Amino acid sequence: MKAKKLFILSTAALLLAGAFSLSSCKKSTPTEETPVTPGDPGTEEPGQTESKIKSLTAKSEVVEMKEDESVSAANLYELKGNKLTAKDKKVTITSEDETVVAVEGTSLTALKVGESKITVVSKADETKSCSFKVVVTASFFDRKISSVVSSDDDFEHETDEENPYVRTSGSMTMDLYVKSADVTKAYIETKVEWHSTSASEDYPKMGITFSTESNKVVEDQMTQNKVVYFFNPERAHENGDAATFTRFGVCEIQNGGNWAWNAGVTNEQARHCDGAYSLAEGVGQNNGSFTMGMIRDGLEFHCFVNGNYVFSFEALHDLFSTSVETSGDALSRFGFFEFNSDVTFSNYSFTVDPTEVDQKIATITTKNSIGDPGSSAAIKWAQD
Repeated sequence: MKAKKLFILSTAALLLAGAFSLSSCKKSTPTEETPVTPGDPGTEEPGQTESKIKSLTAKSEVVEMKEDESVSAANLYELKGNKLTAKDKKVTITSEDETVVAVEGTSLTALKVGESKITVVSKADETKSCSFKVVVTASFFDRKISSVVSSDDDFEHETDEENPYVRTSGSMTMDLYVKSADVTKAYIETKVEWHSTSASEDYPKMGITFSTESNKVVEDQMTQNKVVYFFNPERAHENGDAATFTRFGVCEIQNGGNWAWNAGVTNEQARHCDGAYSLAEGVGQNNGSFTMGMIRDGLEFHCFVNGNYVFSFEALHDLFSTSVETSGDALSRFGFFEFNSDVTFSNYSFTVDPTEVDQKIATITTKNSIGDPGSSAAIKWAQD
Protein backbone atom coordinates (compact mmCIF):
# COMPACT_ATOMS: atom_id res chain seq x y z
CA MET A 1 0.00 0.00 0.00
CA LYS A 2 2.95 2.24 -0.52
CA ALA A 3 2.25 5.18 -2.83
CA LYS A 4 4.78 6.01 -5.46
CA LYS A 5 5.58 9.51 -6.59
CA LEU A 6 6.52 9.23 -10.17
CA PHE A 7 3.75 8.75 -12.65
CA ILE A 8 5.27 6.64 -15.47
CA LEU A 9 3.11 5.30 -18.25
CA SER A 10 4.19 1.85 -19.44
CA THR A 11 5.46 1.24 -22.96
CA ALA A 12 2.41 -0.76 -24.00
CA ALA A 13 0.02 2.06 -23.08
CA LEU A 14 2.01 4.68 -24.98
CA LEU A 15 2.68 2.95 -28.29
CA LEU A 16 0.02 2.98 -30.97
CA ALA A 17 -0.70 0.12 -33.37
CA GLY A 18 2.19 -1.14 -35.44
CA ALA A 19 0.40 -0.27 -38.65
CA PHE A 20 1.95 3.20 -38.77
CA SER A 21 4.60 3.73 -41.45
CA LEU A 22 7.98 4.97 -40.34
CA SER A 23 8.80 7.06 -43.38
CA SER A 24 10.37 9.77 -41.26
CA CYS A 25 13.14 7.46 -40.11
CA LYS A 26 16.39 6.94 -41.97
CA LYS A 27 17.75 3.43 -41.99
CA SER A 28 20.14 1.32 -44.04
CA THR A 29 18.64 -0.34 -47.12
CA PRO A 30 19.91 -3.77 -48.11
CA THR A 31 21.46 -3.75 -51.64
CA GLU A 32 22.63 -6.53 -53.89
CA GLU A 33 26.39 -7.07 -53.58
CA THR A 34 28.41 -6.67 -56.81
CA PRO A 35 32.10 -7.37 -57.31
CA VAL A 36 34.37 -4.30 -57.26
CA THR A 37 38.03 -3.81 -58.00
CA PRO A 38 40.41 -1.39 -56.33
CA GLY A 39 39.99 2.09 -57.71
CA ASP A 40 36.45 1.46 -58.93
CA PRO A 41 33.81 4.01 -57.80
CA GLY A 42 32.22 2.89 -54.56
CA THR A 43 35.31 1.16 -53.21
CA GLU A 44 35.88 1.97 -49.48
CA GLU A 45 38.71 4.39 -48.91
CA PRO A 46 41.54 3.30 -46.62
CA GLY A 47 40.49 3.69 -42.96
CA GLN A 48 36.74 3.60 -43.70
CA THR A 49 34.69 1.09 -41.69
CA GLU A 50 31.10 0.04 -42.04
CA SER A 51 28.76 1.60 -39.45
CA LYS A 52 27.82 -0.69 -36.58
CA ILE A 53 24.42 1.06 -36.48
CA LYS A 54 22.14 -0.69 -38.94
CA SER A 55 18.90 1.17 -38.29
CA LEU A 56 17.19 3.66 -36.00
CA THR A 57 13.40 3.65 -36.24
CA ALA A 58 10.47 5.06 -34.29
CA LYS A 59 8.05 2.49 -32.95
CA SER A 60 5.12 4.73 -33.85
CA GLU A 61 4.58 7.89 -35.83
CA VAL A 62 2.38 9.37 -33.09
CA VAL A 63 2.65 9.00 -29.31
CA GLU A 64 0.05 10.34 -26.88
CA MET A 65 0.98 11.72 -23.47
CA LYS A 66 -0.95 13.43 -20.69
CA GLU A 67 0.05 16.75 -19.15
CA ASP A 68 2.85 16.36 -16.57
CA GLU A 69 3.51 12.77 -17.64
CA SER A 70 7.10 11.60 -18.11
CA VAL A 71 8.24 8.63 -20.19
CA SER A 72 11.56 7.11 -21.17
CA ALA A 73 12.34 8.05 -24.77
CA ALA A 74 14.17 4.72 -25.18
CA ASN A 75 10.78 3.00 -25.15
CA LEU A 76 9.69 4.95 -28.22
CA TYR A 77 12.40 4.06 -30.74
CA GLU A 78 14.42 1.02 -31.76
CA LEU A 79 18.14 1.05 -32.52
CA LYS A 80 19.66 -2.02 -34.21
CA GLY A 81 23.25 -2.95 -34.98
CA ASN A 82 26.04 -5.46 -34.57
CA LYS A 83 27.35 -6.07 -31.04
CA LEU A 84 26.50 -2.57 -29.88
CA THR A 85 28.18 -1.24 -26.78
CA ALA A 86 26.61 1.23 -24.37
CA LYS A 87 28.51 3.99 -26.16
CA ASP A 88 27.17 2.85 -29.55
CA LYS A 89 23.62 3.08 -28.24
CA LYS A 90 23.86 6.74 -27.23
CA VAL A 91 21.57 9.15 -29.06
CA THR A 92 20.77 12.86 -29.16
CA ILE A 93 17.10 13.64 -28.49
CA THR A 94 15.57 17.01 -29.38
CA SER A 95 12.06 18.43 -29.13
CA GLU A 96 10.81 20.87 -31.75
CA ASP A 97 8.74 22.68 -29.10
CA GLU A 98 10.26 22.50 -25.64
CA THR A 99 7.30 24.39 -24.18
CA VAL A 100 5.07 21.40 -25.03
CA VAL A 101 7.45 18.46 -24.55
CA ALA A 102 10.72 18.91 -22.67
CA VAL A 103 13.71 16.61 -23.03
CA GLU A 104 15.25 15.83 -19.66
CA GLY A 105 18.20 13.49 -20.13
CA THR A 106 16.67 10.44 -21.78
CA SER A 107 13.11 11.23 -20.66
CA LEU A 108 10.30 13.19 -22.27
CA THR A 109 8.03 15.30 -20.06
CA ALA A 110 4.70 16.68 -21.29
CA LEU A 111 4.33 20.27 -20.12
CA LYS A 112 1.12 21.47 -21.74
CA VAL A 113 -1.53 20.54 -24.29
CA GLY A 114 -0.14 20.62 -27.83
CA GLU A 115 2.16 18.80 -30.24
CA SER A 116 5.90 18.55 -30.71
CA LYS A 117 8.11 16.64 -33.14
CA ILE A 118 10.76 14.56 -31.39
CA THR A 119 13.97 13.74 -33.30
CA VAL A 120 16.41 11.00 -32.28
CA VAL A 121 19.90 10.90 -33.84
CA SER A 122 22.56 8.26 -33.27
CA LYS A 123 25.75 9.69 -31.79
CA ALA A 124 27.80 6.86 -33.27
CA ASP A 125 26.41 7.40 -36.78
CA GLU A 126 24.59 10.68 -37.40
CA THR A 127 23.25 9.38 -40.72
CA LYS A 128 20.89 7.22 -38.66
CA SER A 129 17.94 9.12 -37.21
CA CYS A 130 14.18 9.00 -36.77
CA SER A 131 11.37 11.24 -35.64
CA PHE A 132 7.86 10.96 -34.25
CA LYS A 133 5.15 13.31 -33.05
CA VAL A 134 4.08 13.58 -29.43
CA VAL A 135 0.51 14.76 -28.85
CA VAL A 136 -0.11 16.06 -25.32
CA THR A 137 -3.70 15.96 -24.07
CA ALA A 138 -5.35 17.43 -20.98
CA SER A 139 -5.45 15.56 -17.68
CA PHE A 140 -7.60 15.67 -14.55
CA PHE A 141 -5.02 13.98 -12.34
CA ASP A 142 -1.59 15.36 -11.52
CA ARG A 143 1.05 13.04 -12.98
CA LYS A 144 3.82 14.63 -10.89
CA ILE A 145 2.68 13.20 -7.57
CA SER A 146 0.15 10.48 -8.42
CA SER A 147 1.07 6.80 -8.41
CA VAL A 148 2.24 4.48 -11.15
CA VAL A 149 -0.34 3.42 -13.74
CA SER A 150 -0.11 0.03 -15.44
CA SER A 151 -0.94 -0.76 -19.04
CA ASP A 152 -4.12 -2.49 -17.83
CA ASP A 153 -5.54 0.68 -16.26
CA ASP A 154 -8.02 2.77 -18.25
CA PHE A 155 -7.34 6.52 -18.26
CA GLU A 156 -8.56 7.29 -21.78
CA HIS A 157 -11.78 8.91 -20.51
CA GLU A 158 -10.26 10.87 -17.66
CA THR A 159 -11.38 14.26 -19.04
CA ASP A 160 -14.58 13.29 -20.89
CA GLU A 161 -17.14 16.05 -20.59
CA GLU A 162 -20.21 13.81 -20.38
CA ASN A 163 -18.91 10.93 -18.28
CA PRO A 164 -15.35 11.29 -16.98
CA TYR A 165 -13.95 8.14 -15.43
CA VAL A 166 -10.82 6.13 -14.75
CA ARG A 167 -10.57 2.44 -13.93
CA THR A 168 -7.70 0.85 -11.99
CA SER A 169 -7.99 -2.48 -13.80
CA GLY A 170 -4.37 -3.36 -13.02
CA SER A 171 -5.36 -3.68 -9.33
CA MET A 172 -2.20 -1.93 -8.14
CA THR A 173 -2.40 0.28 -5.05
CA MET A 174 -2.81 3.83 -6.29
CA ASP A 175 -3.12 7.48 -5.19
CA LEU A 176 -4.66 9.84 -7.77
CA TYR A 177 -4.29 13.52 -6.91
CA VAL A 178 -6.29 16.02 -8.93
CA LYS A 179 -4.65 18.96 -10.68
CA SER A 180 -5.21 21.75 -8.18
CA ALA A 181 -3.25 24.16 -6.06
CA ASP A 182 -2.39 23.16 -2.49
CA VAL A 183 -5.22 24.39 -0.27
CA THR A 184 -6.66 24.30 3.25
CA LYS A 185 -10.29 24.38 2.09
CA ALA A 186 -11.81 22.17 -0.60
CA TYR A 187 -14.65 19.79 -1.46
CA ILE A 188 -14.23 16.72 -3.68
CA GLU A 189 -16.60 13.92 -4.63
CA THR A 190 -16.72 10.87 -6.88
CA LYS A 191 -18.89 7.92 -7.80
CA VAL A 192 -17.23 4.62 -6.85
CA GLU A 193 -17.78 1.16 -8.31
CA TRP A 194 -15.78 -1.77 -6.90
CA HIS A 195 -15.07 -4.56 -9.39
CA SER A 196 -12.58 -6.85 -7.66
CA THR A 197 -9.60 -7.07 -5.30
CA SER A 198 -6.28 -8.93 -5.52
CA ALA A 199 -6.33 -12.24 -3.64
CA SER A 200 -3.39 -11.02 -1.53
CA GLU A 201 -5.34 -8.06 -0.11
CA ASP A 202 -7.42 -8.83 2.97
CA TYR A 203 -8.20 -5.18 3.72
CA PRO A 204 -9.22 -3.47 0.46
CA LYS A 205 -10.07 0.20 0.83
CA MET A 206 -11.10 2.83 -1.71
CA GLY A 207 -12.16 6.43 -1.41
CA ILE A 208 -10.87 9.99 -0.90
CA THR A 209 -7.59 11.28 0.49
CA PHE A 210 -6.14 14.63 1.58
CA SER A 211 -2.36 14.76 1.87
CA THR A 212 0.29 17.29 2.89
CA GLU A 213 2.44 15.89 0.08
CA SER A 214 5.62 18.00 -0.31
CA ASN A 215 4.57 20.46 2.43
CA LYS A 216 6.45 20.86 5.68
CA VAL A 217 4.32 20.05 8.69
CA VAL A 218 5.55 20.63 12.26
CA GLU A 219 8.96 19.14 11.49
CA ASP A 220 10.95 19.10 8.26
CA GLN A 221 10.91 15.31 8.00
CA MET A 222 7.09 15.08 8.21
CA THR A 223 5.92 15.96 4.71
CA GLN A 224 3.45 13.20 3.80
CA ASN A 225 0.72 13.28 6.41
CA LYS A 226 -2.68 12.09 5.18
CA VAL A 227 -6.25 11.35 6.03
CA VAL A 228 -8.20 8.76 4.03
CA TYR A 229 -11.97 8.36 3.95
CA PHE A 230 -12.83 4.89 2.72
CA PHE A 231 -15.37 2.23 1.82
CA ASN A 232 -14.41 -0.76 3.96
CA PRO A 233 -14.93 -4.30 2.55
CA GLU A 234 -12.58 -6.05 4.99
CA ARG A 235 -11.61 -9.67 4.20
CA ALA A 236 -13.82 -9.68 1.14
CA HIS A 237 -12.42 -13.00 -0.11
CA GLU A 238 -13.44 -14.84 3.05
CA ASN A 239 -17.03 -13.78 2.49
CA GLY A 240 -17.23 -14.76 -1.20
CA ASP A 241 -17.90 -12.80 -4.37
CA ALA A 242 -21.60 -12.45 -3.60
CA ALA A 243 -20.99 -10.75 -0.25
CA THR A 244 -21.95 -7.12 0.27
CA PHE A 245 -20.42 -4.54 2.60
CA THR A 246 -21.80 -1.46 4.29
CA ARG A 247 -19.13 0.26 6.39
CA PHE A 248 -17.26 3.51 5.79
CA GLY A 249 -14.39 4.77 7.92
CA VAL A 250 -11.42 7.10 8.19
CA CYS A 251 -7.72 6.67 8.92
CA GLU A 252 -4.90 9.13 9.61
CA ILE A 253 -1.36 8.51 8.34
CA GLN A 254 1.74 10.09 9.81
CA ASN A 255 4.51 10.84 7.29
CA GLY A 256 3.46 8.39 4.62
CA GLY A 257 4.07 5.06 6.38
CA ASN A 258 2.60 5.26 9.88
CA TRP A 259 -0.98 4.24 9.18
CA ALA A 260 -3.05 4.50 12.34
CA TRP A 261 -4.06 0.82 12.25
CA ASN A 262 -0.43 -0.37 12.00
CA ALA A 263 1.09 -2.03 15.07
CA GLY A 264 3.07 0.41 17.18
CA VAL A 265 1.32 3.57 15.90
CA THR A 266 -0.30 5.22 18.89
CA ASN A 267 -3.30 7.53 18.91
CA GLU A 268 -0.90 10.39 19.64
CA GLN A 269 0.60 9.78 16.18
CA ALA A 270 -2.47 8.87 14.12
CA ARG A 271 -5.98 7.49 14.66
CA HIS A 272 -8.58 5.42 12.84
CA CYS A 273 -12.27 4.60 13.00
CA ASP A 274 -13.19 1.74 10.65
CA GLY A 275 -16.96 1.88 11.05
CA ALA A 276 -17.99 5.52 11.31
CA TYR A 277 -21.02 5.00 9.04
CA SER A 278 -22.97 2.07 7.57
CA LEU A 279 -25.19 1.88 4.51
CA ALA A 280 -28.69 0.50 4.81
CA GLU A 281 -28.01 -1.82 1.85
CA GLY A 282 -24.62 -3.34 1.12
CA VAL A 283 -22.45 -2.99 -1.96
CA GLY A 284 -20.46 -5.87 -3.46
CA GLN A 285 -18.04 -6.55 -6.26
CA ASN A 286 -19.69 -5.47 -9.52
CA ASN A 287 -22.86 -5.05 -7.53
CA GLY A 288 -23.91 -1.47 -6.99
CA SER A 289 -22.11 1.83 -6.59
CA PHE A 290 -22.10 4.82 -4.28
CA THR A 291 -20.95 8.44 -4.22
CA MET A 292 -18.42 9.70 -1.68
CA GLY A 293 -17.75 13.35 -0.88
CA MET A 294 -15.32 15.00 1.52
CA ILE A 295 -14.70 18.55 2.71
CA ARG A 296 -11.53 19.88 4.25
CA ASP A 297 -12.03 23.09 6.22
CA GLY A 298 -8.75 23.75 7.99
CA LEU A 299 -8.40 20.96 10.56
CA GLU A 300 -12.02 19.82 10.21
CA PHE A 301 -13.13 17.19 7.72
CA HIS A 302 -16.74 16.40 6.78
CA CYS A 303 -17.78 13.20 4.99
CA PHE A 304 -20.76 12.48 2.72
CA VAL A 305 -22.29 9.32 1.18
CA ASN A 306 -24.69 9.53 -1.77
CA GLY A 307 -24.96 13.27 -1.26
CA ASN A 308 -25.90 13.01 2.42
CA TYR A 309 -23.74 14.16 5.34
CA VAL A 310 -22.66 11.24 7.54
CA PHE A 311 -19.88 12.28 9.96
CA SER A 312 -17.03 14.69 10.74
CA PHE A 313 -13.69 14.63 12.52
CA GLU A 314 -10.92 17.02 13.47
CA ALA A 315 -7.48 15.87 12.36
CA LEU A 316 -4.62 15.67 14.83
CA HIS A 317 -2.95 19.06 14.87
CA ASP A 318 0.49 17.52 14.39
CA LEU A 319 -0.69 16.18 11.02
CA PHE A 320 -2.40 19.18 9.42
CA SER A 321 -0.99 22.19 11.28
CA THR A 322 2.16 24.04 10.31
CA SER A 323 3.02 24.47 13.97
CA VAL A 324 1.73 23.13 17.27
CA GLU A 325 2.21 26.57 18.80
CA THR A 326 0.47 28.64 16.12
CA SER A 327 -1.89 25.96 14.75
CA GLY A 328 -1.55 27.39 11.25
CA ASP A 329 -3.25 25.17 8.71
CA ALA A 330 -0.93 23.14 6.47
CA LEU A 331 -1.62 23.10 2.75
CA SER A 332 -2.74 19.80 1.24
CA ARG A 333 -3.50 18.06 -2.04
CA PHE A 334 -6.53 15.83 -2.51
CA GLY A 335 -7.82 13.03 -4.71
CA PHE A 336 -8.72 9.33 -4.71
CA PHE A 337 -7.02 6.10 -3.64
CA GLU A 338 -7.47 2.32 -3.62
CA PHE A 339 -5.59 -0.68 -2.24
CA ASN A 340 -4.86 -3.50 -4.73
CA SER A 341 -8.32 -3.24 -6.25
CA ASP A 342 -10.03 -2.80 -9.59
CA VAL A 343 -12.14 0.31 -9.04
CA THR A 344 -13.91 2.81 -11.30
CA PHE A 345 -13.93 6.43 -10.16
CA SER A 346 -16.42 8.43 -12.24
CA ASN A 347 -18.42 11.67 -12.38
CA TYR A 348 -15.79 13.26 -10.18
CA SER A 349 -15.61 16.97 -9.40
CA PHE A 350 -14.12 19.36 -6.87
CA THR A 351 -14.14 22.97 -5.81
CA VAL A 352 -11.61 25.08 -3.94
CA ASP A 353 -13.84 28.17 -3.97
CA PRO A 354 -14.31 29.10 -0.27
CA THR A 355 -17.86 30.34 -0.84
CA GLU A 356 -18.92 27.10 -2.53
CA VAL A 357 -17.28 25.01 0.20
CA ASP A 358 -19.01 27.04 2.92
CA GLN A 359 -22.35 26.54 1.17
CA LYS A 360 -21.80 22.77 1.32
CA ILE A 361 -20.85 22.96 5.00
CA ALA A 362 -24.04 24.94 5.65
CA THR A 363 -26.10 21.90 4.60
CA ILE A 364 -24.88 20.10 7.75
CA THR A 365 -27.65 20.65 10.30
CA THR A 366 -26.42 18.36 13.09
CA LYS A 367 -22.72 17.57 13.28
CA ASN A 368 -21.80 13.99 14.19
CA SER A 369 -18.09 13.98 15.05
CA ILE A 370 -15.79 11.03 15.72
CA GLY A 371 -14.63 11.17 19.31
CA ASP A 372 -17.20 13.76 20.35
CA PRO A 373 -18.67 12.76 23.75
CA GLY A 374 -22.12 13.53 22.36
CA SER A 375 -21.70 11.13 19.41
CA SER A 376 -22.69 7.49 19.38
CA ALA A 377 -20.29 4.81 20.61
CA ALA A 378 -19.96 3.57 17.01
CA ILE A 379 -17.91 6.57 16.00
CA LYS A 380 -15.16 6.64 18.59
CA TRP A 381 -11.52 6.48 17.62
CA ALA A 382 -10.14 2.95 17.94
CA GLN A 383 -8.02 2.42 21.04
CA ASP A 384 -4.80 0.88 19.71
